[in-house]
Amino acid sequence: ENILLIQELGGTKDPNRAIELLKLVGLEGEVNRFPGEISGGQQQRVAIARSIAKRPN
Repeated sequence: ENILLIQELGGTKDPNRAIELLKLVGLEGEVNRFPGEISGGQQQRVAIARSIAKRPN
């Protein structure tokens, strides 16, 4: 949901892209977990995926 929120703020909400980004950072198995349920390192990887979701140049 963190990644979808960033996408929505950018005008697009693509669940498939969110899953793709989680796979990219190795967290595809954590899709249904809340931020408080994952480790600090995993939270950092979600932050990286959120940054990529913004589609930086």
